[in-house]
Amino acid sequence: MEAHTASLVVEDAQHLLPPRSLSPLAKTHARDPLGSYSDLLLSHVWARIAMTPSQLILLVRTGRMGDMAMFTSTLQAVIEACPGAEFHLVTSLEGDRVLRGYHPRLTRTLVYSRSLFRSFGARRAVRRLLGENRYDRALVFESNPHYHELFADAANNVDVLRDPTASHRVEHELEVLERAGVWSGPAPWTSLAVTETGQAAARALLARHGIDEETIVVGLHPTSGYLRRFRLRRDRLRHRAWPPGSFADLARQLDRHATERSLPLRMVIDVLPRERSYAEEIREKAGGLVTIIKAAPDFERYKAMLQRMQLLVTIDTGPMHVAAAVRTPLVALFSDTDPAVIGPFMPADRYVLVRADDTADPSQGMAAIPASTAFEACLRLLPSS
Repeated sequence: MEAHTASLVVEDAQHLLPPRSLSPLAKTHARDPLGSYSDLLLSHVWARIAMTPSQLILLVRTGRMGDMAMFTSTLQAVIEACPGAEFHLVTSLEGDRVLRGYHPRLTRTLVYSRSLFRSFGARRAVRRLLGENRYDRALVFESNPHYHELFADAANNVDVLRDPTASHRVEHELEVLERAGVWSGPAPWTSLAVTETGQAAARALLARHGIDEETIVVGLHPTSGYLRRFRLRRDRLRHRAWPPGSFADLARQLDRHATERSLPLRMVIDVLPRERSYAEEIREKAGGLVTIIKAAPDFERYKAMLQRMQLLVTIDTGPMHVAAAVRTPLVALFSDTDPAVIGPFMPADRYVLVRADDTADPSQGMAAIPASTAFEACLRLLPSS
């Protein structure tokens, strides 16, 4: 086995946000988001473990798109802490999509599923992976005992996620590295690179709708993959969707604000084909003020589209975390979930949280959040002229 020896190199500061100290989320969000990551590295003492160039480390982290976008903070930390190591990753199908090509020393990815129809073949693939490789260390970022048992003998040193003391999910994962003696430095913000190919595709799509480089683009993300899961559970559904009428009301307020100030502002919705009916309802209620981007799913193009936006208004869902990882400012709507645990992992001046729990009647779920409150949050992040 020939391991890659290049350490983590910052090619473009826009793709790697500044690190922050391991501490409760609310106490450490005051960093300069535009500061040089390289300069910050020089100002902090990074704990490193002595690694030989031939060391092979197994990482285990599965989950949905948002989970895997958050995992990029941990990936940055372990890659930086182990400059001579090569990494293999066991992940989900969405993890493979989100992290494909993430770093040259992440050389192999195995998609693992616990679903009834795939679990047998997945276990066989894991056993084959463990039989083919002698891992020096395994880091399991999963709290489910299933993973602890499955990878118990993956290496001489196996560290797993358990009994977290930090508040945010990202910090839970970093505690695994701390207990392993791999890491005790500042935690990087989540980060995903955007390719030139993706940027070109996003520009072309926007140009079809008359949106050029001078246009202020505000994205609206109204849907969640959980909508279908909770379709028969109305008690949960109300917490997973802001009503189309509320998005439409927000669109009218943003349009009026832009018109009064002669701002070239456009609002767009870029969602999966199966979610477009919800987007169409918003556009209809908003009188056509919202543009729906219709294109085949392409994650590289989608990251670039999010990065192009000056602002994204979104419910608590995976695209919120992807947008945070590409540095897009956010107005994030929450209901019955705790942003201190699963909120955007980015500098505090890059996002505004709007919570149903802070309204007069949280039992309404997302519907309790007035469009006027979301509008005021947008004004805190939008260009003023």
